[in-house]
Amino acid sequence: MKRIIALFVMVTMLCSVPAALCEILDNGTFAAVSEVMLMSVYRQQGWGDRLQIGVIDADGGVWYAEFDEGLSDFPSDGEGRVEYVKSHAILGRYAELDSYDTERIKSILWSIEPEEVNIQPAACDAGTQTSYAVSYGGDGARPVITLGVSRDDLYENTDTNAQELYLILRQTFPQLISYYGTEGMSPTGFKPVPITEFLNIDDIDASSLSMKTYLTDCEEGLFDAENDTTPEEILSLYVVGKENCMTVTGGTYDLVFSDTDGEYVFSISLYHGLLVTNDGMYRLDAPK
Repeated sequence: MKRIIALFVMVTMLCSVPAALCEILDNGTFAAVSEVMLMSVYRQQGWGDRLQIGVIDADGGVWYAEFDEGLSDFPSDGEGRVEYVKSHAILGRYAELDSYDTERIKSILWSIEPEEVNIQPAACDAGTQTSYAVSYGGDGARPVITLGVSRDDLYENTDTNAQELYLILRQTFPQLISYYGTEGMSPTGFKPVPITEFLNIDDIDASSLSMKTYLTDCEEGLFDAENDTTPEEILSLYVVGKENCMTVTGGTYDLVFSDTDGEYVFSISLYHGLLVTNDGMYRLDAPK
């Protein structure tokens, strides 16, 4: 299995926004959120003015909105942002977690520790993405805890409960969240995730797929490439941590998966053994 990882180079998710999200944004159903459990915000200014907000509420509702021109009055601090989405009807509800996942998040919120921030150098200067958890206490207090910040430097709450909440956000909002896991923080920091779950394709039967491999050149296009691995081998890999915040459009091996009728199902791209997404490159490993 190691030959798979050594052979390929970088994955780009062709559609990172879930279909249900596209539907809710189209029908214009927006509301204020009653109680926030988890929230992530991406703000890009200077190179444009873009704002993305993802929220999981206390009932397990999943909310999202994006603004190409930003919101000039949207706060910069966590407490202010939580109160803003509770008092302004700016988010669309497009999904709901099951009761088990909702209660799991609540149990983690009760036990999360104060921030223990680990700072890493990075090359994420396109904007600032910040993730928060709201820790509801028995006394009614609702401290907003920072889970992580991604910009020129990367800040992570190293508490294991905080890391688990960050991973939940990453899986819920793949179009929004950057997750930075270092070698030393795996597996307690970045918990290994099956690649199918990471890419939200875990309902696909790998044995029913065929696969073609192409080498991508920025200037000359696609070329057929040899590949003696199977779809089952590729889709059995695990995502074990994030390598960097960069993405590339060339020098990749692009894997195109089709069903038994030859219809396109999905594509991934690999670069020097790394899975490439729209927020960076992730390390892969074979199952233990």
